[in-house]
Amino acid sequence: MIRFFLLFLLLLLINENSICQKDSVLQFKDIVIKKKSKRDWGKEIIRKAIERRQEIEKKYSNFEVDIYSISKIDKEKKDSLETIFVRESQMEWKSKSYFELRNTKDVYQVYNDYGSSGRVELHGNPNVGTSTDFLGGGRLAPRLAIDENPYIFVKGIKEAFFNLYQNYIEASHLCAKPIVSPIADNAFLYYRFDLVNTKLDPDFGVVNEIKVTPIFDYEPLLKGTIWIDESNSNVVRFTGSINGNSLLFIKSLTIDIEYTKSSELFIPKKFNYDFTSIDNRKMLLGNTSVYFTNYQFFDIPKGINFWKETKVFDLKPLDTNFRPADLKVEDEKFVRSMDSIRSYKSSKEYLDKQDDSINKIYWLDVLWNGVSFRNSFSKQRIWFGGFISQVIPFGVGGYRHRLNIFYDKEFQNGNKITLQPTIDYGFYNKDLKGELALAYDFDQLKLRRITFLAGDIYDFVNSFQNIAGAFGPSNRVRNQKIGFSYRSELINGLFVKYSFDFSNRMSITNVQYPEWVNYFGMFSKPLPFDNYKVSILGVEVEYQPFQKYIIKEQKKILLDSKWPLFGLKYITGVPSLFGGQSNYGYLEAKITQQAKLAALGNYQFRIVGGQFLYKKDLRLIEYKYFRTSDVWFLSNPVTSMQMLDTLLNTTNSYVQANFIHHFEGYFLNKVWLLNRLKLEETVGTAFLTLPQNNYALVEVFAGIERKVKISKYLWKFGLFWTSSISSNRLGASHLKIGINFYDTFHKQWLY
Repeated sequence: MIRFFLLFLLLLLINENSICQKDSVLQFKDIVIKKKSKRDWGKEIIRKAIERRQEIEKKYSNFEVDIYSISKIDKEKKDSLETIFVRESQMEWKSKSYFELRNTKDVYQVYNDYGSSGRVELHGNPNVGTSTDFLGGGRLAPRLAIDENPYIFVKGIKEAFFNLYQNYIEASHLCAKPIVSPIADNAFLYYRFDLVNTKLDPDFGVVNEIKVTPIFDYEPLLKGTIWIDESNSNVVRFTGSINGNSLLFIKSLTIDIEYTKSSELFIPKKFNYDFTSIDNRKMLLGNTSVYFTNYQFFDIPKGINFWKETKVFDLKPLDTNFRPADLKVEDEKFVRSMDSIRSYKSSKEYLDKQDDSINKIYWLDVLWNGVSFRNSFSKQRIWFGGFISQVIPFGVGGYRHRLNIFYDKEFQNGNKITLQPTIDYGFYNKDLKGELALAYDFDQLKLRRITFLAGDIYDFVNSFQNIAGAFGPSNRVRNQKIGFSYRSELINGLFVKYSFDFSNRMSITNVQYPEWVNYFGMFSKPLPFDNYKVSILGVEVEYQPFQKYIIKEQKKILLDSKWPLFGLKYITGVPSLFGGQSNYGYLEAKITQQAKLAALGNYQFRIVGGQFLYKKDLRLIEYKYFRTSDVWFLSNPVTSMQMLDTLLNTTNSYVQANFIHHFEGYFLNKVWLLNRLKLEETVGTAFLTLPQNNYALVEVFAGIERKVKISKYLWKFGLFWTSSISSNRLGASHLKIGINFYDTFHKQWLY
C-alpha cells in the first residue's frame, strides 16, 4: 500500500513539471515492515521495569509492617489402601516488623510453634576446656541455636519478604547463592521474557503478563509469570518456582506474590510458598502463607542500635481475630484445636512424644556424628561420640579406644551445667587416661561462663596437626593438667576471657609399641625432653562490630555478621607459681571474616600474627608450631597451610594469612552438559612468614567440588590442585582431596 502511495505522489510531481520533461529511469527500494515478536515485546516491557527498579527499591527501603504468617507440614503416611498425608506440625506468628535495606527486625506479639520445641540449644559437641591454643580461629562467643523445625523456614520478615526489586534476593534458607531477580539490572543475561497476554485489570488497569524462563537450569533462578502494569511498569503479581537444582534441602518450591496499590506504590500484601521434600524416605508437603498489612514508610533511619536485636519476643494474649479472614478452614480448625490444648505442650507426655522423634538413632549417627538423647521435660541432654571417633588404631602405644561423652542440664532460671568426660584406654600398655571438663553458664544476657578442666592425657605438642602427625608419637607428650577460665560479654560484641592452666609435662619415650607399628613410616620417635611444670596465665579479647542477636527464653543468641571479627590474646608463663618453671610472654592478634558476594559466591579469610615479647625460660613445647601439610588431603584452608613439607616452629614472630573463595558454580553452571554434574569452583591462597628464620611460603590452590546429601546431612567432596613457592623450594605442586560439612543450625560450611 505504501509503495502505491509513493508512486501516486511521484506521478503528481512529474505532471506538474511536464514543461521541462527529462528522460529518466526511477528505481524504488523495497520497504519491509517487521512485526514485533512476543519476545521483543516481553523484553521491552521488562526493560522499562528494570529502569524503574531502583526508584521503586528506594521507596521500599524503609518501612514497618504488620505480619501474620502460618506454616504447616503434612507428612506421608501409608495405610493398607492408600497413601495419605497427616498434619505433622504447624506454626503461626504475628509481628510488627521493620525493614531497612539490609537490616530487619521482628517484634513478635504471637509465636505459636505447634510441633517443635523451640528451645535454645548449644549446637554440637562443645569444647568446654580452657586451652590457650588460639590458632584454630575458634570464637570466644558461644554458638547457640534455636532448636526449630528446619522445614518451617519463614520465621521473620527476612525470610518472608521475597523482594523482587532487589538485584539479588538473599534466601540462604533455600539456596546457597542469592536468587537473581527477573527485573535485576543483569536480568537479560539469565532470563528470557515472552509477552503472553495484555488485559484490563479492575485494580491495576492495563496489565502485561510476561512469561519468565531461566536460561540456566542449575543457577538459583525463577521460572514462572510476572505481571507488570502498563502505565508505571510496576510489578503487580508474580507466580513461579525456583530452579530445583539450586535448592539445598527442599526438593521443589513455588512462590506466589500478590500486590496491592497504596498511593503511588504497588506493595506486596501476600506471599504464598508451597514446597515438597523427602524426610526419612517420607514425602513432605509444606505451605507457608504470609500476610502484610498496615504499611508505614519512614524517611529517617532508625539507627544502628535499633537493628542489633533482630527479634524481640514481646508475646501477649490477643483475640483470635488477629488471624486473616481468608485462612483456610482446615488450618483454622488446627489452630483453634491447638489453642484449646496449649497447656498440653508443656506436659511431660507431650514433651516425651517430641523427644521420641528427636531421639531416633540413625546409622550415620552411630558411625560418624554420635548418638544423643534428650529429655525436654527435665531439660537434660546426653551425647556419645560416634564409633569412628572412638577407634584410635594408631594411638600412643598402639591401639587405643577413646569414648567422648557430653552431658548438660538446664535449670529453671536458665543457668546450665555441662559435663564432658573423656575416657582413653591403651590395650598394649594397659594404661588408662582421661580428662573431665566442667562448665557452668549463668547470666545468659551477658553470656557468662566458668569452666574447670582436669586430666591426665597424651596431649598434642601442636593441636592442629596433619593426619600423619595426629597418629605419630613425635607430636605427643604426657600432660597432667588442671585449668580454670572465666568468660563474659562486656558490651555487645565485646568478649573477654581470663584463664589459668597448670601442666606437668612429661616425655613419652618410655611408652612401648607393638611390632606392627614398624610397618608404618608415620611413627617417628617420641620427642625427648626433660620433664617440667608450667603455670600459664592468659587473657583473650574478641570484638565483633555491630553484633546482631536474638533474645529468647532469657538467652542471648548471637547471629552471624558481615563485619570482620577482631581478636587479641596474651599469655605468660609465670615462674615459681605452683612450681612452674617457664618464664615467657606471648602476644597474638587475628582478623577473620566470612561474607557473600551476591552471585559470585562467598569468601572467607583469616589473618593471624604473633610475637614472643620475652623468653627468659621458654621450653620446646611452648614454641609456636606450624603443622606439616597432609600429602593427599586438603585440610581446613582457613586455618592451615597445604604445601608445608616440614614441621616449623619459631620463638620470635610470625604472620599467617589464609583466603578461600567458593564461586558455587557461577561459571560451570552456565556450561551446557557440564552443568548437569553440579560442580562448583573454588580457589584460594595462603601466606606464611617467619622473619627471624628468613622463611616465607606462598601457595595457591584451585579445584572443583560437588554437594552430596547423605541422609539428612549435606557434604562437599572436592578435588584440588595446589602449588607453592617458598624460601627453600622454587616450586611444588600436588593433587589433593577435600571434604567439607554443612552446619544446618548456622547455615554455613566448615570452610
